[in-house]
Amino acid sequence: MYVDHTRPPFIDIPLPPAIILPAYALILLYAIVITADFYLLRNERFLVASGIITPKQLRIAMAVVHVLIPMVFISSHPPSNILFAAAPWFLASYSARIPTDRLTVETYIHTLFRVTVDDRDDFVSKTKVRTKGAAKMALGVFKIAVMHLMIDPLLPRHPDYALEYAWSSPMSMIYTVLFGVKAYCLLGVVDVFMGAEQLVFAWNMVTLFNSPILSASPRDFWSRRWNKVVRNLLHSQVFDPKDASDVDEGERISMTSNTIKEKTPTTKIGEKTENTTQEAVTTTVTTTTTPAPTKRVTRAAAAAAAAAAEKAKAIEAEEDEIKTLSEISETWGHDSVVAHNGSTIIIEQIPKRTFWTTRQGRGLLAFIVSGIFHELIIMSACRHITLENLLFFTLQGLVVMIEVELRQGNLKQEPTGVTRVVCVALQLLFMSITGRLFTAPFLRYHFFPENLEV
Repeated sequence: MYVDHTRPPFIDIPLPPAIILPAYALILLYAIVITADFYLLRNERFLVASGIITPKQLRIAMAVVHVLIPMVFISSHPPSNILFAAAPWFLASYSARIPTDRLTVETYIHTLFRVTVDDRDDFVSKTKVRTKGAAKMALGVFKIAVMHLMIDPLLPRHPDYALEYAWSSPMSMIYTVLFGVKAYCLLGVVDVFMGAEQLVFAWNMVTLFNSPILSASPRDFWSRRWNKVVRNLLHSQVFDPKDASDVDEGERISMTSNTIKEKTPTTKIGEKTENTTQEAVTTTVTTTTTPAPTKRVTRAAAAAAAAAAEKAKAIEAEEDEIKTLSEISETWGHDSVVAHNGSTIIIEQIPKRTFWTTRQGRGLLAFIVSGIFHELIIMSACRHITLENLLFFTLQGLVVMIEVELRQGNLKQEPTGVTRVVCVALQLLFMSITGRLFTAPFLRYHFFPENLEV
């Protein structure tokens, strides 16, 4: 029975054609959007104070605009649309977290470029940094030359022909690897631009790749070797947006009589454990009692009765306050641990823990976000929705998560010798099978130009 392997395995939803603009017009459009973002963020407190919009609404509106731009406007050169599609979403993700207090042009630009700058070598001389920048440019040119002279001749003239082979076919695996190498070499253009920035401004730019074909495992590939700029972006925005030690422990609510006062504690409360980075939030409820007036000994019985009545009222007031704080705790989504110390009630609020708050969950979420990000690129450049890239990155995230769980103790050490050779071969085989989910949409919808004879 004939099977058409070129068709998407899941869904194939075509999108309306985009408006094609010259490259300079798109660059001008993005420059206007960046300028608008800066002024909106800089004046955020005035917009919020006037009641026009909340900070959350402002960032959602900015994100929507950034997502719509590459959906509506693209260039006539499909490979260039990767940059034109990625830039707005990159800006949106960073704009959402930029501190707006005393925001200046310098801090705004520094924040946007921080993900591409390697801060570990701050003490390296500028001459050495510029020399490395020139070497990075040369490496980018070399990659492009290798792509045209060595990789392209091995590929079919019409890239979509590579999809006619079954997934398990050796030719399908070979073409998947070759197109992966082509994508790696094509991104040599980024090396050239980043090397030029490093050469001119003496910024120590991140090295984009680290010999990804020599990866010994999925975790080694994604964490240390492939596209470190995107890796840094996802790590800072999704996987570890804020270290647990930096997260406020919450608000301590002091309730005296019928007044509730809120303040942020200056000292950390609670302890970290090995399996969790959640901080305990302590809410202190203080009840005050009015000292009973001094009574004569002859009226001791009446004094005892009055004291008992006061104590009963105090207990009733405490129970009401506990009930009130319990409702607040439910609103915050926290569990509560109640302790009583004299006239003070201490309610220990512990944030509820879910899978997505663990390191494993956030790591998987980073892959899912990357899959959505690539789906948007395909929607912009190829005008189709297939969900193949989303499945590819979700699958990679699951495999990495399993690898992290299994490689404990001595297995954490990197393999060497023959073991490493075997691991590299197995990783290459794994990517040759699963990588078709990534490459297929770009090949099917003619993202790459036809391979003309050199």
